[in-house]
Amino acid sequence: PSFRVSQHEAREAGEVIAWAFDGLEERRRHVVRIYLAGYNHKEIGDILGWYHGSTRNLLYRGLADLRGDLSGRLEVFQ
Repeated sequence: PSFRVSQHEAREAGEVIAWAFDGLEERRRHVVRIYLAGYNHKEIGDILGWYHGSTRNLLYRGLADLRGDLSGRLEVFQ
């Protein structure tokens, strides 16, 4: 289904997402940012020189943190 949002709603949603993103622990935020740029956890591990398991855990926990912080805050995504 398609939906429309006003510029005000889009700006407000962007602010809420930025707030939630900034609230992530630094390493989780870093991994999630690279993931959102299109890389998987193995590629992120290679880029950062970290174990793939570590990047996988940081990614999934960071995404879970974002979901939790955004749950109920953005009606558009419910």
